[in-house]
Amino acid sequence: LRGEVARREQLLKEAGRRVQGSAFNSVTEYENARTSAAGAAAALPPLPTLFVVADEFTLMLADHPEYADLFDYVARKGRSFRIHI
Repeated sequence: LRGEVARREQLLKEAGRRVQGSAFNSVTEYENARTSAAGAAAALPPLPTLFVVADEFTLMLADHPEYADLFDYVARKGRSFRIHI
């Protein structure tokens, strides 16, 4: 999950530099450029929303408390990249 957040963050930076000279500020800005299909933006891949579902979340955290920081990180930072828990 951390890797996916980092991948999406990097994608917005690199794609923004190619298309407009600076990083995209949001996934919405990225998608607007992508769907305009003009020039370099036409080659941008879609960035679908990712939903993370954890059945028995409380039990998982009881068995693996080390995941608490990961889920906190994804809940805070991931939402701006369309990753939701």
